[in-house]
This record gives sequence, structure tokens and C-alpha cells, in this order.
Amino acid sequence: MTAPPAGDRPLVSVVIPAYNAEETLAETLASIRAQTYPNLEILVVDDGSSDATRALALRVATDDKRITVLLQDNAGVAAARNHGIRACCGEYLAFVDADDVWHPEKIEAQLEAIADAESDVGLVYCWSAKIDADGVVWTEWFRPRETGDVLTRLFRGNFVGNGSASLVRADLARAIGGFDSSLQAAEAQGCEDLLFYLEVAQRARFALVERCLVGYRATDANMSSDPDRMFRSWLFVANEMVRRHPQHRRAIRAGLAEYAFLLFGTTLIRARPGMATRFLVGTIRMRPSLVPWLLVRAVRSLARTARHSALHVLRYARTGSIRSGAPPGIYGRRFAIGASARNRAKPSGDPKPHD
Repeated sequence: MTAPPAGDRPLVSVVIPAYNAEETLAETLASIRAQTYPNLEILVVDDGSSDATRALALRVATDDKRITVLLQDNAGVAAARNHGIRACCGEYLAFVDADDVWHPEKIEAQLEAIADAESDVGLVYCWSAKIDADGVVWTEWFRPRETGDVLTRLFRGNFVGNGSASLVRADLARAIGGFDSSLQAAEAQGCEDLLFYLEVAQRARFALVERCLVGYRATDANMSSDPDRMFRSWLFVANEMVRRHPQHRRAIRAGLAEYAFLLFGTTLIRARPGMATRFLVGTIRMRPSLVPWLLVRAVRSLARTARHSALHVLRYARTGSIRSGAPPGIYGRRFAIGASARNRAKPSGDPKPHD
């Protein structure tokens, strides 16, 4: 693959793993094409889709020569990202899932953060807002501020949040060997991002753009909505972390416990008692010592959540913002990808595959 001329601007390679993503890929691509930073190569890796994902990507590629469509047999998100890493030409890499979207200034802001940071920064992340199937923001509460040497903090949880929020040096991603694809074979997909970030953190420092620049689509259809699989994935990662870093065993176990509670609490907040029961049964099977702690924490947390949610709604109704005195938030609004990007995302007839 021949890299586009970069001039004084580094080339950024955007890798999009896509599996049966015809419903959302057009909007994802539109948000990438609308970036204010123009020097991009966009690699869509079709992971053996059985729907019109490939045809849609090829059609959009005829309108934007920065887009290349790569094909592989279905092998999972880690293998698809690694396919993109091997094929890319950029100095920097950014990954985005095929159902997520970016704010138009995402890449430009992250490159500015790297330019302003210390020379040993290898990854910069930003905040994310959770969006629904229609692109409307339904939570923007989580805003970590971890920077610098973040390895021990990552043992307690993936504060980066998702796989669409980071920009990383391409040479670093290659030195790590990309993403661990063994999680799929172990039926434990979901936490590949955390393992990747841990490997980066052992070699480089992290920087942060304190802005919500990623719309992370959290719906019943995506992988993160399956608490049993996500806990199995985290347990797999936790065991691997303990093997590599036995001196941090306590922090890793604390992170596993916190994540189990997060998953369990999510099922309760979404009023899904059947899913909550199945999760408890699965936890008893995989890590029984966590169950009493989960139940006690759940009772306390539900009371706090009810109080916090009530205050949140009253404050938002009064000020238009989550925090009184802060600028208006984006809660309840369509995530900003730009009007031109939304127009690009609208279907224009049936996609037809190209040779």
C-alpha cells in the first residue's frame, strides 16, 4: 500500500474492524471523513461479514480515495485490528469500532496533545460519551484524568473506556505485536483493549485530551452488553496480568472485583433481574468469593445511584448541565459529528460490491 503524501503533517492510519456492521458503518465512516485533520488513511477490515458491510465500504471508498477495504475470514476484532496494523502506513494509529463515531476534531486535538506532551508519550486518549442507537447521548459522567505512568492504575480498570478513544504510535503498536487474538479462542472476547493498553503502558506514558470526542454506542446488540462474556474476558485478562505482574496481585484482584460489581450493577439499573441472576450464577461458578461482596455493594450502590440520579435530573432540568455552573453538557443531545457527516451517512440506494 502506498502512503499518501504527508508534507509536514504525520499520516494517521484509522483502522475499523467491521463485522456485519451495515446498519452503523456509514455513520462511522462519515464521522471519520469529516475530521478536521485531513491526512488520514482509512482501513476498513471486513471480518468475514455475511451482510452488506463489504459492499457499503467499497461504495464509500469510491468517493474517498483515503479509504481501503481489507478482507479476511471471520477471526474476531483483535485479528481484524492486527490486519490493519500490518497494512497501515501511518506514523500514528487510531482504532474505531464500526458502530462508534468521532467528533470532527478528535484526531487534530489528540495530535496537538502529543505535540505538547513529553517525548516519551506513546498514547493519547480522550473522554467518551455513551450514545444510543439513534446517536443520542445518554451518559457522559465518566471523565478520568489519568496521565503519565498509568500501568498500576490500569490494573484496577480500563479508564480509557473503549477501543475507539485512543491514538497510539504505530511503531509502538507493532513492537507490542498488536492485540491478543487468543481471547476469541478462549470465548472471552471483550477486554482486548485493556491488554493492549497495558502493553503500551509498560513502554510509554499516556496523555489526555479532556473533551468528549468519542460517541461510544452502547446498545443491547454490542459485545459489552453481555455481562457474562465481559466478566469471563476480564477474568481471563486478570489471570494473565497476575502471571505477568505477580507483585500487583492485590490491585488486579481489586480491579476484577470492581468490574464484576459494575457489570452486576448495570443489569440491575437496566431492570433485568433474569440477567442479574444469570450473572450471579456465573460468578459463583467462576469466582465464588466475590458473590457476598457483590450483594452488599449492590444494595448500597442502588441507594446511592437513586439519590444521584434524582439530583442529576433536577440539576440538568434547572441548568442544562450535569454540574451546576458548568457549560451546557451534551446529555440528551445527538452526538456532534457535523451536519455534513450526517448527510454522508444517509443511505443513497442499495450498495453494490466492486471487483
